[in-house]
Amino acid sequence: MQNHKKNSLENHNLLSTSPNTSSLINKTKNYITKSTKIPQTSKQWIIKAYPKINIALKVFYKNQNTNSNSILHEIASRFHLVLGELYDIMSFSLHTADSLCFSLDSNLAIFRKIEPIDLGIEFILQGDFDCDIESNLIYKSYKILLEFYNLKRTQNLLSSQTNLDNTMNLSTKQRSILIKVNKKIPTGSGLGGGSVNAAISLIMLNDMLDCRLSVDELLACAKTLGSDVSFFVMVYLQGGDRLHSFFLYDFAESSDNHLPFCSANVFGTGEIVEPFFEEALSIKLHCNNISCHTGKVYDMFDTLCSTSIEYIHACDFKLCRLDSVNANTQFSNLNNIEVDFSLDSKTLLSIHSIFELNDLYLPASSLYPLESIRAALDKEYHKVFFSGSGSTFFSLDM
Repeated sequence: MQNHKKNSLENHNLLSTSPNTSSLINKTKNYITKSTKIPQTSKQWIIKAYPKINIALKVFYKNQNTNSNSILHEIASRFHLVLGELYDIMSFSLHTADSLCFSLDSNLAIFRKIEPIDLGIEFILQGDFDCDIESNLIYKSYKILLEFYNLKRTQNLLSSQTNLDNTMNLSTKQRSILIKVNKKIPTGSGLGGGSVNAAISLIMLNDMLDCRLSVDELLACAKTLGSDVSFFVMVYLQGGDRLHSFFLYDFAESSDNHLPFCSANVFGTGEIVEPFFEEALSIKLHCNNISCHTGKVYDMFDTLCSTSIEYIHACDFKLCRLDSVNANTQFSNLNNIEVDFSLDSKTLLSIHSIFELNDLYLPASSLYPLESIRAALDKEYHKVFFSGSGSTFFSLDM
């Protein structure tokens, strides 16, 4: 495939001032000649939820003077979907009360919402999760989807004065949504396991419940769920308006098993996603038993920025980066190393080190015993890198 050579930061400026992402979505669709749809004859869908890595991750320093209402840090990053042997398996199905009992898995914990958002639909989630249902990103996806749908429905009624019976209808009888997740992506690994679960849930539930939210509206929902979710929505849609058939568990039966893109340059707080067209890399993931807390790692990043002369100096440069003559680069928080986001991922990995590519590695390694792991992996694989806020390392699988 050809590399996407557009000026990433120029697009960042353009899109960040836009009230929605329509221009980006239309641009993505222009690259894609075929849109595949979920087979509508099936009552159950089984999907592979793949992890992502951050080829590069540059983070904006937040201080008390930062002019932003967001609790999230702004970033500039290259995301890459890892199409390997590590993935969650998610299944989605709709049931009546009579059929539900035959579909529950006795080996998985059951999470039920006692007070349903929609009186005609019961939400049931099964999986090995380390949080309650209210904190689960899959349930949050379902909740925000229905909230957005109900708001849209109300606005349509007010604007058109249409009778309620003639509008979209989520449910005509009592039904249960059953989502089962076989979790394989570790929690606190920097691989976006929770985010990919959330993104797939948004896409699937929108289709299954006939909510009819547009891609713009799905991305608006994704933005509220976390900084990685928009990327997964974009990559799982692949320019269409429904899940790309490549991700179905048995995609050998699909007529299209090719992905136009699995990389993207991501800006803002994750809501600006610019597809980057390149060959998919063969990545070896090096997971460990450390679970990095994302919030604590970002807090440590801010602490280092506020106390370290080297970090402050780098951040001063970074604050001016959008006015730079070379607006296609990002300054690292280590020795002012520049990262060119127009380069393909393999080149970025070949010319930069773990310290230059990921601004969160030093904060994470100051909180968790990661350096000894990195040193051992470096000896065996010669050069390793760090994904997100950790704790997973990765290397090119030669």
